Amino acid sequence: MGIAAMLRDAMLRIAPQHEGGEDEQGRGKTWPSTNCASTAACLAGCRDALKDDGQLLLHLFVPGRQLVQQPGKKLFQFRMFDDPQLGRVIRETLRIYRPELQLLELEERFRLRPVGSPREDFSQHLTLCAWPAERWFETLTDSGFAIDSCHGSFTLATFVSGHDSILLVAARRR
Repeated sequence: MGIAAMLRDAMLRIAPQHEGGEDEQGRGKTWPSTNCASTAACLAGCRDALKDDGQLLLHLFVPGRQLVQQPGKKLFQFRMFDDPQLGRVIRETLRIYRPELQLLELEERFRLRPVGSPREDFSQHLTLCAWPAERWFETLTDSGFAIDSCHGSFTLATFVSGHDSILLVAARRR
């Protein structure tokens, strides 16, 4: 299987699939829900499924300064890089922060521009819970978890509330 097909298959697998189907724009439903009770129930199910020495690892979104300062505005970022098998890859990210709903609307697009082959475009639409870190910590604690560590990047830098938009959490059962 070629890299382009693997990317397409991976994107289809990670696109949210829920019993409610799609919204009126054909996008996946919100996950996780901003409904505190359903999020707590989901976390309780995770807690029950963990072994006594098990750890829950979460990659959460929290609204950073740029989004908080521009609520409701569509923010666009892109990155281009060359891959020996895919050719030129263009990754575009569009984000809209909805503070009144504590949601982030996210669209990711991947444009593959291989030399001598047809161009391919892939995209996914996600609606992410955009709670502040403090609310995530409270919900995790209320759901029976003890937080072992949290970081603001994949380099394990210290999380800075109000600045970072990635919150990586390691928690264990209490």
